[in-house]
Amino acid sequence: MKYLKKYMSLIYFIISVLICILFITLFNYFGIINYKIVNILSYIILFISILISRLKYKDKSKKKIIESIKYGLIISIILILFNIIIKTQFNIKSLITYIIIFVISIFGGIIKK
Repeated sequence: MKYLKKYMSLIYFIISVLICILFITLFNYFGIINYKIVNILSYIILFISILISRLKYKDKSKKKIIESIKYGLIISIILILFNIIIKTQFNIKSLITYIIIFVISIFGGIIKK
């Protein structure tokens, strides 16, 4: 249980992203929103979810930047593995996305009280 509490913000992040992406996909399927808007919204939801989950993370240590770096690396590695599993082509756009995820995670850890 103690181990689960440590990674609760990561679990919160994954669940919130999956639920939001599910709704966006349903809206796209029924023709409510366009594909370009779906693409933009999925990135916005991803970045906001990382920031919020990083702000909600209960960190009692003084090394918030190091914890934020670890958190950003964990999320980036999970997304890279997911892209490898679904055999998505690695390009400059995905590299920029991983760098933004990493920076947002560090930013969330820095501004957190």
